[in-house]
Amino acid sequence: SDHRQVVDSTLDERDVFEAQCLSAMMAVWRWCAPLATTVYAEVVDMSISPFRSLCPPYTLSDDEGDFHLQSSHADAPQCSVQQLAQSFAEQLQDAARSAKMLWLVATRYYWPERWEAYMALYETMSQLECFAAFRGCYPGGMTQEAATVLPVCLAFRQEAQRVFQIDAYLKDAAGQLGKPLVISEDMLRRLNHPCFESDGLSNFQAHDLLRRQAMLPASNLFGSYTGEPLPGSGFGHPQLTAFWIPRWTAPTPHSFGVCEQNDLLKWYDAFEPPFMPNEMPAEWAQWVVNLGAADGSCDQDIPRQDNMERGPLGSNDPANCLLREGFGGYLFEGDEKHGAALNALIGDRKDVQLQLGFADPSSVAKKLLRHIVQRRLGQPLLLKVDVDNCDCCFVETLLEAGLKPLVIHVEVSPLVPPPFIYRPKEFDPYIQDSMEFLNASEGRRGHMRHCSLSAFEESLGKFGYRLVYFHYHDATFALPPVEPPPWIVGRTAAEVWYGVFFCHPMRTVDPLEVLYKQKFLYDYRQWSDLEVPSSERLQKLQRYLDAWRVPPDSYILKEEETSDR
Repeated sequence: SDHRQVVDSTLDERDVFEAQCLSAMMAVWRWCAPLATTVYAEVVDMSISPFRSLCPPYTLSDDEGDFHLQSSHADAPQCSVQQLAQSFAEQLQDAARSAKMLWLVATRYYWPERWEAYMALYETMSQLECFAAFRGCYPGGMTQEAATVLPVCLAFRQEAQRVFQIDAYLKDAAGQLGKPLVISEDMLRRLNHPCFESDGLSNFQAHDLLRRQAMLPASNLFGSYTGEPLPGSGFGHPQLTAFWIPRWTAPTPHSFGVCEQNDLLKWYDAFEPPFMPNEMPAEWAQWVVNLGAADGSCDQDIPRQDNMERGPLGSNDPANCLLREGFGGYLFEGDEKHGAALNALIGDRKDVQLQLGFADPSSVAKKLLRHIVQRRLGQPLLLKVDVDNCDCCFVETLLEAGLKPLVIHVEVSPLVPPPFIYRPKEFDPYIQDSMEFLNASEGRRGHMRHCSLSAFEESLGKFGYRLVYFHYHDATFALPPVEPPPWIVGRTAAEVWYGVFFCHPMRTVDPLEVLYKQKFLYDYRQWSDLEVPSSERLQKLQRYLDAWRVPPDSYILKEEETSDR
């Protein structure tokens, strides 16, 4: 009642509908889209400026692995964060899986308008399902929940209408197949969608139907209406490859306006690779170093399947790709389960060396320098590092020891944007896979072990390297005579990171962000919100590290001195 009185005291007669909607939310969890949503931002002081629909809605600490909130719903007397996290984890995985499947179809079936509309709707549905996972358990009570949910409900209504218009022609086909089709708001009401007034208990059955409906025109790509993979062929036919490039960015409502900027570098305009010299200087030889070779594959995972013609730098592992093209190499892989696949790949080749098992930066440097002397090799053409344990520590140690690759390919943190320099100070010898050391029982040793793009820029710049390519959140640095392509020339690291990665439609399914959101219940978009001064965002990042007890002496966090953001 207190929340209702606060809202009622600020509304005029035009806003009666919003007040009724808020009352309905408090009673039966009904999310009615308001005629206008600004009133909720006016009455809520959530210390979030500007107000954002964040989900998960928490800023937790390591002392609050589980705590209880008094629910604002009568049917849920208390809120256990651990229980909420379990529900949220399942929802997040399902949403990521669905988005990947849609992207797989969208790059193989040419229908730009439809896929763009569904990609936006998918992200909004995922947000609504996230809100529902924490229903009645927002720290700010029902007022915060209303202010968070209602703007997204309004976006859902608008995006659903766009889909209905596009899919109207499917009505007859769906009827012949005996498949339900959602093509009207009346249908959403009958299905008791939470963003519409109805008599029944609200649910997300409509979301399941819409996800299936999205796949209907392309069901022949998979052999089934549900989009299930064909037996023995992975997703779709093994010869079915992406053949066109979608030309849209991440949905604007979920990027805090970043992705609607007119001068934004578009990820789909960032395909041209760096220019390699026609004649390679004698200093560099045809061999590669791969730290984190995995199973030796040269594939593109689903988010990277935006252009199959990118070449090695567009793959998950360019070093493995060059190895398959005949380059020699020295491969390091910590997980010995990949030994059989790597040995099968290498066969009886004498120009490829494999080191299985755990290795630290110093031991890797010694082995590589010995290898160069014994084989009388020049410097490697490519160094690729992806060990998820202070990758920049490996790169620095190798360069300081005298290794001088022409090109360096690294995975950067998908969470920390420029202009923030974040990096661990040292490699942690107790971590084999940082993503498996995030629980309290392991001391969360794997938490925040990735180096940011700005950290790599600062580190590699001292050795003469510059950023020449960026794909998803993989960065490529190189020495002259390698030249960057025109699309990256004159761009800051922030412009590249936001345009190519943050505004990529598949950013939200990045495995690290999905895993971190499950473990820490935090909305990491807060660090990338350009409407908030960089100093405030840096403070948010610092508070997060402090709350989760990342030892202050174990990392470096600062802002680039030359940044104007």
